[in-house]
Amino acid sequence: MITEYVAGFSFSEDRKRVILIEKQKPLWQAGRFNAVGGKIEEGETPQTAMEREFEEETGASLQDWEQFCIYKGKDWVVYFFKRFGDTEYCSMEEEEIFCVTLEDAASLP
Repeated sequence: MITEYVAGFSFSEDRKRVILIEKQKPLWQAGRFNAVGGKIEEGETPQTAMEREFEEETGASLQDWEQFCIYKGKDWVVYFFKRFGDTEYCSMEEEEIFCVTLEDAASLP
């Protein structure tokens, strides 16, 4: 059985900042920054999963995601999305959401 995930990068309109999540789980990702995303639920498309995950984690409802990459492993697949536009957001769960410059993002764990 293959487990499917989505991961989305929401960039500012000027393309200088990106919204990232500081992971707390799974344990091997704790303290690292990543795209916002998660598991695709039964009956969802990657697009609808991306919309749901982003809203659950940031409070922002966005539908303008563009898939740009698929990364596959033996028993998993990740669909990567991007979007451009300024977004109001907040941390909705225990993992915190940050908007960082791309320059700063390059040095994050």
